[in-house]
Amino acid sequence: DNGKNPTTLEALKKSGLKGDHAYSFSSDHIFAGHANTSIQLAYLCYELSRPGNSRKQTRLKHELFETFGKPASLSSIIDDLEIVDKLPYLNALIEENSRVHSSLPGAEPRVVPRPYLLEMENGKKVVVPVGTVISCLPYAMHRVPTIFPEPDQFIPERWLPYDHEFQQEYKERIKLQQKYMMPFGKGIRMCLGRNLALMEMKMAIVNLYWHFYSRIDPNWCEVVTSKDPGSTPAPINLGSRNVGTNTTDEEKMTMYDSTTEDMFPFAIPYPPEQDDGFWGIPTSTIDWCEENYVVSKYVAEALNTVTNSVFILLASFATYHAYKNKLEPRFIFSALGFLLVGIGSWLFHMTLKYHFQLLDELPMIYATCIPFWSVFSEFKTKEQSMRIAWGTFMGANLLTVIYLYFRDPTIHQVSYGTLNVLIVIRSIRLRKKYVHDEVAAKQLHTTSILGIGLFLLGYLLWNLDIHFCTEVRIARRNWGMPYGFVLEGHGWWHILTGSGVYCSLVYEEYLRCFLTGTEKFFQFQWAYGFLPVVYCIDKPGLQRHRAVKKLAEEDSKYLEKMKKDL
Repeated sequence: DNGKNPTTLEALKKSGLKGDHAYSFSSDHIFAGHANTSIQLAYLCYELSRPGNSRKQTRLKHELFETFGKPASLSSIIDDLEIVDKLPYLNALIEENSRVHSSLPGAEPRVVPRPYLLEMENGKKVVVPVGTVISCLPYAMHRVPTIFPEPDQFIPERWLPYDHEFQQEYKERIKLQQKYMMPFGKGIRMCLGRNLALMEMKMAIVNLYWHFYSRIDPNWCEVVTSKDPGSTPAPINLGSRNVGTNTTDEEKMTMYDSTTEDMFPFAIPYPPEQDDGFWGIPTSTIDWCEENYVVSKYVAEALNTVTNSVFILLASFATYHAYKNKLEPRFIFSALGFLLVGIGSWLFHMTLKYHFQLLDELPMIYATCIPFWSVFSEFKTKEQSMRIAWGTFMGANLLTVIYLYFRDPTIHQVSYGTLNVLIVIRSIRLRKKYVHDEVAAKQLHTTSILGIGLFLLGYLLWNLDIHFCTEVRIARRNWGMPYGFVLEGHGWWHILTGSGVYCSLVYEEYLRCFLTGTEKFFQFQWAYGFLPVVYCIDKPGLQRHRAVKKLAEEDSKYLEKMKKDL
């Protein structure tokens, strides 16, 4: 070759590889031998340079000083690979970096060369036909939360023995973690240069941090310094439309992914979540899955706030309707309590302040106490009814004191759920025993099923929002605004439970008509075809009926008094 070293392509050509095959081999070697290793080194240096990881950098330096002593001069180097290869914390850093920042995080497709039999968890067997493209995503496998708790956090200590962990337990845990790791691929096609890459990275890192400290230059970007240890990293705006818009170190250190799915047409990218906004740092004991201050700096959880409009509108309608149609005061107060819940929840989600959280949660208990007292005091004497009312009120006060002391939202949630279950059971029993009109019984049954169904569906979506928050947040950001609003599970909880509570209130109103013998003065209707309402169709007759009943009660009291006097 005229005394010149041949290029990679020339060497491949001499070996009989030409055209696409030669370029494929060449690109594989270049990327595998350079790009992947440089990506890993860049991210590990970045992680060690972050303010929140300063202790990790210090721990690495201490490990190096304890093993090799301090460098005599800038020209001193560490070259004993065998010792370097056995440094526990260095290995933990390398493992965790390759987990969090895999060089190839996306799909790694493979074509099935022959029929492949898979046995599913349920025992069924499935044949994957020849030619099927299958793929594994290292990013997803490295973030299985049951294997890697807090999967988005950089925690090298997960690769070291935990305190009080037996050696066998540690080995089994690491073996399971390695099963889900594939930074260099898996199987017979995994990276041939894996050990060379690890050697390069380890030698580069130990010699760099043996001599120097590193930090992120604040002139380059806005450095994220305050981040709760267990919080999710700030979401990154991906795609070509967001190039140049990312300002923090977290955002700038995101790999530009040209294969990232674009958002829906006319979608607006979600901005990064903010730790605080107009109302300051949140003080509430709970913070739902909706990201804070992404829609407006004046509203912490925009969708969770706005969806309380359903509570407020339905409660306002129920209050007005109960007053207009001469329903008993208990239903007006129930609706007003319902309204207070909506207002309190609006303020809570808008501010995420603890005092407004209480204005959301405590009215839920006290407002529910009214229908609880109502159904359990039916056919009781006035004295018995008063005892039930006082008992219910004192129970709510005791619950409030306990909740304020422990500040555990589970106490409130279980209590609220228990009250509602008891109300539903008692109401259904009263309907079956005292409502003999088939049409009315069917109307009440339909309303109860609708109310319970809406409530349970809202409860389901709320729990999905809690338990799959990470996946939901990713999907919302992929969709963009306003499409991502559809995935706000807690917002759906407001809409569905608000509608469910309204249906339950109407159910109690109509049931009460039969329990007081006033059903002939009222009529059940579906307003607008979907909204249950109870109309008074004979107000003069209802007033006469109540006047006669009141006189009868007064006469009964007078006769009782006369008997006692005699």
